[in-house]
Amino acid sequence: MCLLQQVEQHLGHIGTWPTYVIRYLYIDVPKPNIVRKLTAFFYGNDIPVSIASQLYNVCNDKYNLQVTEYICDLYSHWQRCRYKFHMSE
Repeated sequence: MCLLQQVEQHLGHIGTWPTYVIRYLYIDVPKPNIVRKLTAFFYGNDIPVSIASQLYNVCNDKYNLQVTEYICDLYSHWQRCRYKFHMSE
């Protein structure tokens, strides 16, 4: 099963996702604020970090190792703060 199909099992068809998520995935350069918003979307919808980072890597040709590290750091931080709001506190 491809990565997109795995994510779609959790979130529904990609056509139903917010437009900003699709734009961040495929078009925008992965700057910290964009990566944070996209990661928050995946984390908030219980997408495993490995799948989220792999999908982003496959979809965006500007993706790099620093993006992977940042995504993992965000997931780790939000998991440690399990009883707080995770999004842009």
